[in-house]
Order: sequence, then C-alpha cells, then structure tokens
Amino acid sequence: MHLETFIMGMFLTAAIPLSATEHPLLISHRGESHDAPENTMRAFRLAWDRNTDGIECDLQLSADDQVIVVHDGNLKRIANIERNIRDTTAAELEKVDFGRHKGSEFAGEKMLRFEDLLAAAPKDKYLFIELKGSDPALVDAVTPIMKKYAPSPDRVRLIAFNAPLLEYAGKCMPQYRRSLLLSLKAKTPDERRALLERGLDTARKIGASGMDLGALPPDDQESVAAVRRAGLELQVWTIDDPDAAQRYRQLGVDAITSNRAAFLREKMYGKN
Repeated sequence: MHLETFIMGMFLTAAIPLSATEHPLLISHRGESHDAPENTMRAFRLAWDRNTDGIECDLQLSADDQVIVVHDGNLKRIANIERNIRDTTAAELEKVDFGRHKGSEFAGEKMLRFEDLLAAAPKDKYLFIELKGSDPALVDAVTPIMKKYAPSPDRVRLIAFNAPLLEYAGKCMPQYRRSLLLSLKAKTPDERRALLERGLDTARKIGASGMDLGALPPDDQESVAAVRRAGLELQVWTIDDPDAAQRYRQLGVDAITSNRAAFLREKMYGKN
C-alpha cells in the first residue's frame, strides 16, 4: 500500500459517521417546528416525545448577555415587534409571546434560555447547536453553560456559518466536534463546486470535523465524495421531502436536519 493511500484511509476512518447504523440521523430543526413553534420547549419536547435522533437549536445573546434560543436577530417574524434580540434583555424577552405566530393554540409559549434547554435535554439525544452571528461573546457565554451541564461530546455538534466564530468555539470547547454551515445555492454546477472547495478549505483551516450543507442536490455524488476525501462528516439541511431524504440517504450523508424529522422517519422506514 502506498503511503498516500494509507494516510487517506486514516483520514476517512477518522470521520466516524454520526449514526451507528446505515441510516442517517434525523435531526429536528429548531425542534419539531413543522408542528410546534420553533426553538421553544414545546417544539423540543415534541421531538423527544417522537423519539427523533436529536434537535437543532439556534443561540444568540440578549442585551444582558443571556444565551437565548432563537433564530432571527429580531422579533419581527416571531412576534411582529420591531426590536433586535441583542437590544432586548432576557427579562423583556420572557414577556414576548413566542408561540402565537404558529397558531392560537400555542399562544403564551415563552422564550427559552439555553441553560433550561440543556437541563431538559435527554442524555441520549444529539444536540446540533448553531452559534449565530460573529460575536465571540456568544461563545464566551455558551462555554460555562456547556461545562455546567456537560453533554456527552459524541452527542454534540457545534455549527456556525461564521468560520472565525466556529474556530474560537473550538479553542474554548475543544471536546466538541464542529461543523461549518454552508449553502451550496448556485446557478451552475461549476459555481457550486467552487463554493464547496472554498468551504472545505476553510473547514480544514479552522480544524472543523464536518460540513453542514444547504442546497446540496440529492444526486450530487461529486460533492459528497469531495467532503469524504477531506475526512469530514456530512450533514444536510433543511429537508422535509421524504423522496429527497431517501436520496440523501443513498448518497451516504451522516445526518438530515428537518422541520418534521419524525414524519421523514415514518415515510422512509415505516416507523412511528
């Protein structure tokens, strides 16, 4: 065996799939957000009750540096309030209705603090934790919370679009694997290939262990092969169509993030 082939084999072996079986993990995007208000305890508990493989959540800082589970940088879409999360204290955010936008039956659903989410999370479920924005203060605030609740390293993936932030997270929380978020939305295959090449180069530079790709065509074997050659895990988002999910499974992705992960499991495998 040539040395180059041996070394490449070691890298590929190091990229241990997230799932212990041939099936990709099905991760509930912001909880089971198709059926409950996103990033709320209700959505996360629904994911756990439905026994999906894990959840994805989004983290931001409030005005008083509390770690809040919320996706948008403002309250417009969630509560029709023209105010930024970073300009609002946690106490003020707790007074905002985070559920009514999903339906009157969810009225009164409260903002969720990251600490409360970790306290409630089952130990055997995966946590895909997205660090929003670019402010290292978020990582500084998240680190002691992670230390306090100490979720198992093999059950956690820290994910972010911002490479410097993800690199900093690796320095503060080296026990957890990190995946670089990247959208492959492009007009041509050549543009998509260039996007991925830049992303893989960035992932290598910051020591990431995976790529979490959006807009990856479910027949793009070339891109999947490129990620595997780099020795990285591969996750995809946000997939709600069962046929597409089956095709991603055939491509060999490690995890599929979906707004309706339990629905995908039922359609893909016939399991409730």
